[in-house]
Amino acid sequence: MHHLNTSKDAVWPLISSGLGWENWFPIVARSKIQGAKRELELNNGDTFKEYFITSEAAHLVVYYVYEQKSFPANGITGVIQLSEVSKNKVLLNWSVEMEVGDDDIFRALEEQIKQMYAASVSAIEKLAIENNQKG
Repeated sequence: MHHLNTSKDAVWPLISSGLGWENWFPIVARSKIQGAKRELELNNGDTFKEYFITSEAAHLVVYYVYEQKSFPANGITGVIQLSEVSKNKVLLNWSVEMEVGDDDIFRALEEQIKQMYAASVSAIEKLAIENNQKG
């Protein structure tokens, strides 16, 4: 869980459209979405094809990677939920589950994944604050 010093209304547009993740998620170069299917082109040239679902009422984003070739995991499912703590304080809970067949591979990836998500959350907060100041 991450406490962000900005409003839920400033964070929600950054995560909920499925587009623009390249602005704050370090491994993403481009994103496109059609209906509930999203495609992320990664910086290494690989693509993740996902089902991408949101609930505005619950401020909830769920994504499931159904096709990818380079990452040593399957069944990657992510959930992001926002909860308002106060007017300019939001709790962002981002969890990811995946199937990794080898414990050594998981241990090697675990710290990198944590660092990547921490950098993403920091970038989300920074963009949300900047957007609040602009508008």
